[in-house]
Amino acid sequence: MPEHQHYVKSESLPCLGAADKHIRSMTGTIISVVVQTVGVSRWPELLLALVNCLNCNDLNHMEGAMDALSKSHLKNVIEYMLQVNKDIDEEVALESYEEGVCNLW
Repeated sequence: MPEHQHYVKSESLPCLGAADKHIRSMTGTIISVVVQTVGVSRWPELLLALVNCLNCNDLNHMEGAMDALSKSHLKNVIEYMLQVNKDIDEEVALESYEEGVCNLW
């Protein structure tokens, strides 16, 4: 993967919780474009970051993650998360995925 893609990916994730709503929105757009370009499976840190933001008590982080997930290319992230764990119950599948990702770190 080109160096500039690594740079964009590493610098984007911390901006999910930026205080400025415009920065959070632009971050979601950037993340969406990167996912479209390289695929969600080639950016495992993204899924962990989104889960952590959604579980965070900080409203900016939660809004940043929700904004990113609402972008057109990130709608496939939820589908990907469900496919990782083949459980027919979506809630169980997402919970199992989250536990698995957290255990990687």
